[in-house]
Parts: sequence; structure tokens; C-alpha cells
Amino acid sequence: MSADDAAIEPAGPRFRRALGATFGVHVALGVGAYALGARWVGALAGATAPHPHGAEALSQIAPESFADLARSALAPLTFLTFASVLLQALVGVLLQLVWLGAMRRDAAGWRAQLRRALTQLPRALALGALFVLALVVGLALLGALPMLWHVALADSPDARLHDLGMLAACLPAVAFAFRWRAAHDLGCAAISLDASLREALRASWRTPGTLPYVGFWALSLTLLALGLGAAWTLGAMAALFVAQLAAFGRTLVRARWLATAQHRAARESHSRHGLEIWPSDQ
Repeated sequence: MSADDAAIEPAGPRFRRALGATFGVHVALGVGAYALGARWVGALAGATAPHPHGAEALSQIAPESFADLARSALAPLTFLTFASVLLQALVGVLLQLVWLGAMRRDAAGWRAQLRRALTQLPRALALGALFVLALVVGLALLGALPMLWHVALADSPDARLHDLGMLAACLPAVAFAFRWRAAHDLGCAAISLDASLREALRASWRTPGTLPYVGFWALSLTLLALGLGAAWTLGAMAALFVAQLAAFGRTLVRARWLATAQHRAARESHSRHGLEIWPSDQ
């Protein structure tokens, strides 16, 4: 380990420092998921319930019946969908910034962390918008590979070659999606260290972190599978306990990855400025 690396706090102390914030995030996410799930169930029930004009709409294909059906049943579900996306963009990003702020070496009380996260929120939202654009463009380009392979081998008598080629053609898009997700977290971690938007973009793509993210993602998916398996094999109360334990384990895995991302972002800042935080936005 070099002297520069030794001057940067490892991911472990960051993770342990934010254990209280991690539990708070877990509770907030659980309450939010319950409230949103209840709204979704109500909206789905309204969308799928028998409608007085449903039979007429399907039999006579009356435009006014379809419009009435959309207004009364599908409109709340559509509104809830867009509201959920907006809520995730605002509250989810703010929650992640507060979470990352609790991992900083100079972490203060939760009010100070919230104020700092609010000042960082515009940069994080701008970063997210740029990343969404990059995701759309990247998947549009890489998604053309399976289509081209399908067209090229449409008349091939070897169905196995066609299917294996389709799977192989999808791998670049999967790798890009993993890299995109890891880079976004690295960019948010840089912003939590007071990086500007330009510095966060540079750190997100220059800082390696895809393989650790894939490892943490696989561990999180394993815990989710264990929780779902417990729901099928155990009694109601035991299944609820194991499912909640697995969900909290996934939150801990997420916290450990964010601590790793912040450590790597701090190392990028140290290599450029000799500091663990970016000096331009303090």
C-alpha cells in the first residue's frame, strides 16, 4: 500500500460509522415500500375491477367507453407510476446523499447532514439525468446487436447457434448496465464528498468499481432469494422474521458497497488534489 492509499480511510470504518443511518434508511425504505405497495394494490384493484362500460367497450369498441374506462380505472395507476418515479428521483437520491454523508470522516448530526445533502441534491439530480440519457443511448446501441444477429441468422437451420448467439449478443448490454449502475453510485459518492458535477462525472467513469458492485449485487440477490424461500417453507411469523432479516441484510450489503464507492471516490480525489474531499465546493 502506498503512502497516498494509507492516508485515505478504508471502507470498513465508513461502513461502521454509518450503521445507525443504515438502520434508519432500512426503516424508511420499509415504511415507504409498504405505503407505496398499498397504493399500488388499490390502484390495481380499481384498474382490474369490473367496469360498467367494460363489456360495451370490448364488444362494440366504442371510443367513449374506452376513454371512460381510462379516466376512471387506468388514470390513477398511470399517475401513481409517474409519481413513484418522481418520488424515487427526489427522495431516493436525497436519502442516499444523507446515507453517504453519514460515512464521511467529518460526519455531523443528522440535521447538518440533511442540510449538506440538500445543497448536494441539485448536482446529484443533474448527474442522474445525464446518466439516464447515457443509459438510453447505450442500451439503444447495444440492444441492436441481438437484433442484427437475429436478422443475420433468421434463415439458419441451426437453432442452437441462433439462440447461443442471441445470448452472447445480450452480454455487452448486461455489462454496460452493471457498469452504468456502479458508475452512478461512484458519482453520487463523489458528490457526497463535495465534488462538482464535472468532477463527479470524471470520477464515476474513471474510478474502477464494476466488479465489487457485481459481487455486492450477487450477495444481495442471494439474501433476497433466501427471504423468498423462507416465505414458502416456514410459518407466517417465522417467514416474516426471516424475510425482514434478509431485507436488512440486503440493506447492510448496500451500505457496504456505498462505503466502498465513497472510499474509491476519496482515493480519486486524493490522487488529484491530495485531499479526501474535493476542495472546490466546500
